[in-house]
Amino acid sequence: FDTWKTFTDHPCQYVKDTYASSDKDTFSFDVSLPERVQAHERIEFAVCYECDGKVYWDSNKGLNYRIIRSELKSAREISQPCSEPDFGIAFDQFGSPRYSCGLFPEWPSYSGYEKLGPYY
Repeated sequence: FDTWKTFTDHPCQYVKDTYASSDKDTFSFDVSLPERVQAHERIEFAVCYECDGKVYWDSNKGLNYRIIRSELKSAREISQPCSEPDFGIAFDQFGSPRYSCGLFPEWPSYSGYEKLGPYY
């Protein structure tokens, strides 16, 4: 975890969606993270998968997915209230969604996958 100076491939599992009409793919993976990361380094990742001989990448529109230590987030980011109505969605203090039931009712619920392992 050294801001892409090196990289490691980690296996993942495709999670079959219970909704036949969904156009989204979901993957589950488990990665051990270091306890400490230097302040100038970041933990970033992208997802690569192969299907029917073709390679696909999801790099968060070129921004990569990032894992940020909570103490590095500014107090403004954590405490800034959302001025928009919540529509049945809520986020924890780190910006991760806790639930979404009102705004996107068509989104699948993954509670049935809890016994398969970590879901991210």
